[in-house]
Amino acid sequence: MPDAILNKPGRLSDEEFAVISNHPVKGEAIPLQGRILAVADVFDAMSSGRAYRPAHQLDTVLGELRDGAGVRYDPRVIEAFFRSTVWSAAARR
Repeated sequence: MPDAILNKPGRLSDEEFAVISNHPVKGEAIPLQGRILAVADVFDAMSSGRAYRPAHQLDTVLGELRDGAGVRYDPRVIEAFFRSTVWSAAARR
């Protein structure tokens, strides 16, 4: 992703937005570490309270991750996440 687009202070042009929109379709081109961090970031963001909203319930967070597997998140990372967590029994519900 070009820095000029990522750091642009104003509104993106149609062409710039098209570049950003194609970013997730690179799949395997996204480093594994980035795909792992994406899942960790979503879990942390949703399960932590914010000034503008309380933390989401654990089942809501796990549902988002499960539903997003193969769509927004690498399904292998999601599978590993659920296998490695202490709440894996709850996640299988």
